[in-house]
Amino acid sequence: MFGLGRAWARRVVACAIAGCASGGVLAAGSSGSSVPSKSPARIASSVKTVSVAPSLASRTPRVVHAQTAAEARARAPGPSPQALAAVRFALEGDARGRPFAVVDKRRAQLLIYRADGRLAGITSALLGMTPGDRGYPGFTTPGGTIPIHERTTPAGRFESMPGRNHRGEAIVWFDYDSSLAIHRLRPAPAAERRPARLSSATPDDNRISLGCVVIDGDFYDLVVAPTLGRYKGLVYILPESPSAGLPWAGAAVASAL
Repeated sequence: MFGLGRAWARRVVACAIAGCASGGVLAAGSSGSSVPSKSPARIASSVKTVSVAPSLASRTPRVVHAQTAAEARARAPGPSPQALAAVRFALEGDARGRPFAVVDKRRAQLLIYRADGRLAGITSALLGMTPGDRGYPGFTTPGGTIPIHERTTPAGRFESMPGRNHRGEAIVWFDYDSSLAIHRLRPAPAAERRPARLSSATPDDNRISLGCVVIDGDFYDLVVAPTLGRYKGLVYILPESPSAGLPWAGAAVASAL
């Protein structure tokens, strides 16, 4: 099990105040999440389907979107060429039969894929307040806050694991050492306007988190919980700058960036 140093503990406090997913204990075994499953009838009434890119039609016949989002989000574009290149990299062998996710920071989108390679869903996401591809260790300033320049969602290939935060909420860790995870939208100061940012038609206002990938709660329950919320997987986070290196991606992704 992981030790909790003073610096790490300070980040737990800071994230608890700001609504981050930090501070927690990994769930035992590979199942992780205890989010109750929903019946097929309830799922059918809560989601709608749209078409996907023809190049992946044989693998991803349908895309599931949470119906609770605003209409603007329902009109969000499909996967970008860069995201599809990352998907190809995963399906060509890197995923090895595991569920995986692609975070497209330029579009502020999260794509979730099942272990069998089928696309489970796409949704908008809130990302780190500060643009940037560099990650930072899980520490804070002496006052217990995370410096603004460290509030990034780092780019890279991450091994994900279902777990729980310090409040017992089910989340998906993608960088445990930096206290970063995929988690549901939570109550936050009204001035941050997180629900409005998440449902807006533009990705330009989706930068508000401490670095975690924050999504609609229903989408988490319907799409993330049955996939990355139950099994170890992979999270590919695309860079914000085309000049950023992607040693994990190979030529397929690099050429599309």
